[in-house]
Amino acid sequence: STQSTWGGFKAHSNGEKILTIKVQRWTHIETKVFVDEVSEELISLEKQEDGELFRFDTSREQYTRVVETVKNRMIGCGEGSSFVTPRKCSGRILDFTKKKAQVIFRRLLQNEYGTYWKFLFFDGKEQYFIGASPERHLTVRRGLVMMNPISGTLRKTAGNNFEQEKEAIINFLRDEKEIDELWMVTDEVLKIMAAMCSDGGDIVGPLLKEMGALVHTEYLLNGRRAEQDCIHLFRQSVFSPTVTGSPVGNAYSCIYELEDGSRSYFSSAIMLLGSDPEEGEFLDSSITIRTQEIKSDGTFHIRVGASLVKNSVPINEVAETEVKIKGAISSLLGQRKPLPYLGIGDDLDIQKELQVRNLRLSRFWVERQDKKVIVHPALKGKKVTIMNNEDDFAKMLGYMIRCMGPNVDVRPWEDFTDPKFVEECLKSDLVVVGPGPGDPSDPKSEKMETVRKVLRILKETNHKMLCVCLGHEILCILDGLEIVQKEKPTQGIQESCDLFGSQEILGYYNTFYVKYDKEKANASGYSEVATFKDELIAIRNSTMVSFQFHPESMLTQNGFNILSRELSKLMTITEEVVGEKSPYEINPSKKSKFG
Repeated sequence: STQSTWGGFKAHSNGEKILTIKVQRWTHIETKVFVDEVSEELISLEKQEDGELFRFDTSREQYTRVVETVKNRMIGCGEGSSFVTPRKCSGRILDFTKKKAQVIFRRLLQNEYGTYWKFLFFDGKEQYFIGASPERHLTVRRGLVMMNPISGTLRKTAGNNFEQEKEAIINFLRDEKEIDELWMVTDEVLKIMAAMCSDGGDIVGPLLKEMGALVHTEYLLNGRRAEQDCIHLFRQSVFSPTVTGSPVGNAYSCIYELEDGSRSYFSSAIMLLGSDPEEGEFLDSSITIRTQEIKSDGTFHIRVGASLVKNSVPINEVAETEVKIKGAISSLLGQRKPLPYLGIGDDLDIQKELQVRNLRLSRFWVERQDKKVIVHPALKGKKVTIMNNEDDFAKMLGYMIRCMGPNVDVRPWEDFTDPKFVEECLKSDLVVVGPGPGDPSDPKSEKMETVRKVLRILKETNHKMLCVCLGHEILCILDGLEIVQKEKPTQGIQESCDLFGSQEILGYYNTFYVKYDKEKANASGYSEVATFKDELIAIRNSTMVSFQFHPESMLTQNGFNILSRELSKLMTITEEVVGEKSPYEINPSKKSKFG
């Protein structure tokens, strides 16, 4: 689908349309039957001026500069935690025909593995889409919703010799950059799931996904939906952060600046939508990555990207795009891929490395949520309004708080520019000023000025509030504390910190921080503060609680318990209300060994 007209995001476009086929008759064919019936045929590529068979739209040097720009000017200035921008490979198949399209698809069926969908889509006129995508976008069936974020990439080097490659796989699974990359994108997909699945869900993984030239890591997110039709859910889910970045809205603004042309159908999805007499409406879809877009004259384009994060190494990101391109183009060249590693899924050392990751994550998200045991009596029935500052962590906050018993309304920051709306918000029991990208000190930003105005009103009226990340930073600016830009952004990391006397593993997504000043903090009327190094990470008094970290993130191990505890205290003031012990609490009284 065309990016610029769905979701309201700013994007380059060549007027791409949503391509559909209404299925009137379908036939189930076994893979072996298809392979046997489609005979092999020579496929030749036209040589480029330099003698190569295909060309990139960006050189290695140009893509290296893109990586540096993303790290230093976008992530380094608080615009987001990850970004994906593709390289395009182009060429032309000589004497292209429908039969050749079938041959290319046949080769994918024979040689590629570890995919979610292998597909050949023909629009009936002049455009073919042939791909082997590893990533499920969205599945909806029997009331269940599934998404499948994939991130982290290992380039295979030892053919199909598992023992030779095992050490490299173990090192890959221990690589903090690869771990952070998967965690960040999973947090981003959780934002989407939190909006779609009012009845909760759980996370399966992490898992390994082995393909012909690469090994990836992935999670499977399962949710239970309210009564929403499949198309509505699909609209809420596009576009995937694994091929755009996070937070998604701001990622598009940065992508628009980085890229000078349309992505065409890269980062979209191919979908099967239908209904079944027994199961009802269903939807299954795969992200169109590593997809060959071929015109009837044989001209083809293949786009592949890499997830660019704070600790990306440019030369490695360039190499990753080239390995992905080679994997996608092998079906054109007739190259066979090595067999899968034997035992990779059952090896105990590998399974241990995968499972140990979850010990550091939020049990609230990793396990199934059960409203019956986590509603807090001090919060039940309260009205909560959340200000979404262009980061759908606000939706995760909304879902988590809703599980505690309040009625929650998540609204975009633009709504708060209306004085009447702000006046109406003061009727809420609690206002949450949420996280968002950007420089909190930016004097030209309408969003930042709106946040400042809202916080001034909340402070002047002694209205109860929760501030998170950006909200925390701007609240502290108003109280006279200094905001400092970090030398190295802490986007998508965990730190073990003392939080009001309890040692906790906390998840951070910030480029700026509040510098602790004891005298100014005391003058601001804070009852208690929590610090980490020279950073003021949390404050509270009788009318507010404020965090630099993200309690709603899967990276905050006791996030649900922290939020429940602090909000129940805030909403009761003098009367202590003790609810059931949270099932998601992990020994907060004991000092964590992490970090």
